[in-house]
Amino acid sequence: MKKGLNISERDKKLILLLILVAVAVLPYFLVTQKVIEKNRVLASENAKLKDRKTELEGYAASQETYISESEEMLEKTRTYLGRFPSDYTQESELVLMNRVETNIAIELYQTAFGEDIGAQMTSEAEEEEIKAVEEETGEESDDGHVVSTLETEKVAADLTRLKASTKYSYRASYEGLKKFLDYIKHYRDRMVISELTGELKEGTGFIEGTFKLDQYALMGDGRDNFNFTPPQYRKGTENVFFQSSGLEERDPDAEATAYTSDFFLLVNQPGADMDAVIVGQTSDTSRDTYVTNDVNASHSVVITFAGEDGDYEAFYTIDGKSEEAETVPFTATDDIRFAIMSSSRADGDDAVTVDVKINNDTDLSVTCTVSFDDERDPRITTGYTGDVSVR
Repeated sequence: MKKGLNISERDKKLILLLILVAVAVLPYFLVTQKVIEKNRVLASENAKLKDRKTELEGYAASQETYISESEEMLEKTRTYLGRFPSDYTQESELVLMNRVETNIAIELYQTAFGEDIGAQMTSEAEEEEIKAVEEETGEESDDGHVVSTLETEKVAADLTRLKASTKYSYRASYEGLKKFLDYIKHYRDRMVISELTGELKEGTGFIEGTFKLDQYALMGDGRDNFNFTPPQYRKGTENVFFQSSGLEERDPDAEATAYTSDFFLLVNQPGADMDAVIVGQTSDTSRDTYVTNDVNASHSVVITFAGEDGDYEAFYTIDGKSEEAETVPFTATDDIRFAIMSSSRADGDDAVTVDVKINNDTDLSVTCTVSFDDERDPRITTGYTGDVSVR
């Protein structure tokens, strides 16, 4: 007969106590500890989120400031990029130099553009003449100034900088050189004169020397395509500068034109080879009577004629300013003729318009003709006082 396991009452109580302790402790280790750890992690994340919430609330409170500063930075960026064309062409540099010589008393010569073309502005016949003079005088022209280079450099992920350096020889008066330097400084496209030499020639009063012109462009995504539009050149009877034709007297019976007028107003496309607005005396070969403005915008021109008995004078302003020409004396017998020559619009950005006011305080009539104006979007509007006829 087997004996049964004999457990005392005391042992039974101890076993029961152990079971109760296990029931009480095991859930802590199996569940409660994990919950406590999870709560600790959540508390840490919550603290971080509170910090982030405070940061975002600060951003939200300063939202208008950030938007304003961002717009200001974008505008500065657009302004900065606007100083640079989106590409560089040698044709545009030729037009620039033509504009310089047209508007400033400076002569530029011995220049070449780009090793890829390597063509001087002088023709073969002119080069032969230069060589003949060199052989006769024993002096050589300075061909060392016929140099041009084009450099490229990546300045941002989507922008490439172009730099073209060209050397020129020049001849100018002291005032002409000052105007040229100021013209380059304020020119709409970015350019710098990085080298300049000059020598005052005795007996002539002119300064001769060389300069190196560095021109810059920024090419890349988002930049407007660069389109070079050759300026419109007027020829033959449409040429406002009639002295080049050799005509010195007008036909009194002829209709007022660029050749026959006493005074003229020329309105060009922005970026053409001449200023956008030019007013002057037609017979003036020195251009001392010219008043000009090259801003691509709306302008007002006021021209006043006064006098009697054959002796007259004219005074004119652009936008209320007459920076060069004072009162211009002239003579007339039959009528006073004022020719306005406009031009077609270049593109949608062409904003040159002129409101012309003609005041006639003389004993003659004033005949005004308007020609070559854009048919779809005219540049010219006119008004007058006194005896004036506009055709």
